[in-house]
Amino acid sequence: MKAKFLGMAVLSFVAVLVAACASTTPYQSMQSRLQQQMTTLTSLDQKLNATQDPALRQQLLSQKRQALQEGITLINQAQTDKLDANRACIARQKNLPTDVHTCFEEESLEDAQTRMMSVVLRELVAAESR
Repeated sequence: MKAKFLGMAVLSFVAVLVAACASTTPYQSMQSRLQQQMTTLTSLDQKLNATQDPALRQQLLSQKRQALQEGITLINQAQTDKLDANRACIARQKNLPTDVHTCFEEESLEDAQTRMMSVVLRELVAAESR
């Protein structure tokens, strides 16, 4: 009875694992997602510069605002992921000898600058939408 139950549990686990791995959405690295967002913004800029139609311009501006907000969200997610990874690394190395350190800070100057730029961008997009 226990063997049958264990077998069913393993089979259920495998079924869930296969379903999770069978996602139709391919993995994209954060870098490729950011690059894709920049390409989208560049394309929208080119379309905006090429059109004289006021209705189309408004539609493109709305799409551009949305793309900017998505880009800001991606930047924030990348920064949050990096900050979390740095914090976890610092926590793990607390148990190591004092001369063995690979993580030195939660957030570098460049990380803080990037975070600040995303805040500024978010505010600019919000102000433009008002």
